[in-house]
Amino acid sequence: MDDNTTAELTAVPLASNEADVTKPTGAKDPNQGEGDREAARKYDADAQAFIAEGKVPQAAREARAALEADPAAAAKAEREAKRGPASNDSHLSLEELVAKGKSAVEKVVDRVRDAIKK
Repeated sequence: MDDNTTAELTAVPLASNEADVTKPTGAKDPNQGEGDREAARKYDADAQAFIAEGKVPQAAREARAALEADPAAAAKAEREAKRGPASNDSHLSLEELVAKGKSAVEKVVDRVRDAIKK
């Protein structure tokens, strides 16, 4: 923290086996733990508005039409959704992750060396 900051600091225990840390009181912590409460509240409000506006019957008719028009595509989409979000790195071994990290660090080191030479 710089000398211009006058925020009061408060001890906040991380865990029973760890030392206390300090953070400004009144500071909004972006880490909300498991899940995102703000996003959940927005989703709930939007869902309630969708229902209150009477949009559910039309959405249900459109969903049924899509299912009946192409059941194979609907089944495929359902299987993909059940697998969760796709990621190229989701099934890497520890060794592969370490190798990728080393590769990234080597690139940065090379750039820094080049910058120093100039």
